[in-house]
Amino acid sequence: ALLLAQVGYREMESARYRRQARDEAALLLAQSGIRVDVASLPEDPGLLSMRCERDSVEEAVLAEALLGSSAEQPDGSFSGERGTVWFYSSGEFYAVFKPGAWQVETAPEATAYRVMELLEMECETVSVTETDDTVLVRMRQTWEGTPIFSCETTLTFEGGELREVRGRRLPGTPTETAGNEAMTVTSVLIRFRSAISESGYVCSEILSLTAGYEMTAVPSSSTFTLTPVWQVETDVSTFLLEEDGSLTLVTQETTGTSAELTA
Repeated sequence: ALLLAQVGYREMESARYRRQARDEAALLLAQSGIRVDVASLPEDPGLLSMRCERDSVEEAVLAEALLGSSAEQPDGSFSGERGTVWFYSSGEFYAVFKPGAWQVETAPEATAYRVMELLEMECETVSVTETDDTVLVRMRQTWEGTPIFSCETTLTFEGGELREVRGRRLPGTPTETAGNEAMTVTSVLIRFRSAISESGYVCSEILSLTAGYEMTAVPSSSTFTLTPVWQVETDVSTFLLEEDGSLTLVTQETTGTSAELTA
C-alpha cells in the first residue's frame, strides 16, 4: 500500500509539472501574439522512431486482391482482370482500372475504404471533393491509429466508377528502432514559437496538435524510416514541425508516381 501511494504521488507530481510547463509555454506564445487553449491539448504521445523494409511478395498479394487474378509484367507492374497496378521503390503506387471493374454501389467514400482494405491500408479520410461527374476521395494512411502524414492516396471516381488510385503507402510492417522519441507537447509549443518567428509565417491561434510520422525512403536500399513529427493546425495554415525545429507548410498536393521502379 505504501509503494502504491508513493507511485500515485509521483504520478500526481509529474502531471502537475506537465500542466505547469504547458501553462508557461502557452504564456510565451501569448507574448508572441499566438493563442492556444491549454485544456484542449493532447497527451504526450511517446511515439518512437521506426523502420520497415519493402516486401515484393506482399506487393504481389496486394495486386491480386485489388485486381483479381494478376500476373507480373516485364515493366514490373501487375496486370489483372480489373486493371493494372504499379508499386514503386519510393513507396508510391498507381492503379488504373478497366471500365466497369469498380462500379460504385453506395457512396464513393465507402468504396474508397473497401479498396484501402484490399491494400491492407488502415486509413482516415482527409477530404471528399466533387466536381461535375468526378469525385476525388483523399485518404491518409495510419499505423495503429497514428497518422503517417507523408502517405496519402487519392481515389478518382468518374461516371459512378473508380477509375484510378494514386498515392503512397507504408511498404511493409514497421518495427521500433533506436532513435528519437516524439517531442512532448510543451516542447512543440516552444519550438513552434521559435520556428514561426524565424520562418516569416504568421498566425494568431493554434487550433490543434496531432502527433504522427513522416516516412522517408533510405537511398539505394529497400528500407524506409518513420520519424515522429507533429502537425500544427493554426487559424491561417497547417504545418509539420520536426524534431530539429524545422517547419514545413502543408500543401494540398498528393503524392505523384515519379520514382523509378526497382526489380
